Amino acid sequence: GHSNMDYEVKPSIGRQSEKFSEWLFKMDGYDEISEMQKKSAGLQQYEWWALSEFRARKEPYHKEKLNYFELMVLAQHHGLRTRLLDITTNPLVSLYFASADLSKDGAIIAFKNEWWNKIKIMKTGVNDSDVHFIGDDIRGFLLFIKNQPDFTFVKPAHVSNRIVSQDASFIMYKQPLLALTVEQNLEKIVIPKEFKSSIRKELKELGIVHSKIFPDLDSVAREIDKSLFEDSSA
Repeated sequence: GHSNMDYEVKPSIGRQSEKFSEWLFKMDGYDEISEMQKKSAGLQQYEWWALSEFRARKEPYHKEKLNYFELMVLAQHHGLRTRLLDITTNPLVSLYFASADLSKDGAIIAFKNEWWNKIKIMKTGVNDSDVHFIGDDIRGFLLFIKNQPDFTFVKPAHVSNRIVSQDASFIMYKQPLLALTVEQNLEKIVIPKEFKSSIRKELKELGIVHSKIFPDLDSVAREIDKSLFEDSSA
């Protein structure tokens, strides 16, 4: 679900492409490679640094040892930009996100059946051979990504409560800088802004509220406060 129908269907890491060529270390032959190659190499450098830093700094909050793939899943759900695109198997959850931001038309992006007949499916967990192949080394993780197909459907282990509450899965992009389009077996359902408020009220009646989507005490407190002092539509 996209709150703005004009958003591209690409992971959050791919929406900052102008930054990556700036971050790329100036190596031999830098001026001879294309702008896309510069951005792709810079993206990998960002990913290397960001996931390693997240791994080091998560310890006070999340002590479970994770390989870099599971770490990417956890980081995605806590707001770090990654090559994962959030998707859900629950259309009401998608509608919740699509109906945010009352000032713009939103959209639900549906993946047609042809996708699931072709796409590789990976489930993460302690006994999966793919996960063991990745290992604990960031270089092994990046090599693993390089050898994957263009798109991989990821059914994640429950490393976050949000994964459960949002019926969450992911599409992992081999090249996050390139967006998917409706020509690639997608369907776009526009959610007009003038209907968003009433949609949120109906979703609330079905139990699809902020504290369901983001199950933590911050959400509970926010919901109570909003119901008492603001419009209770969300």
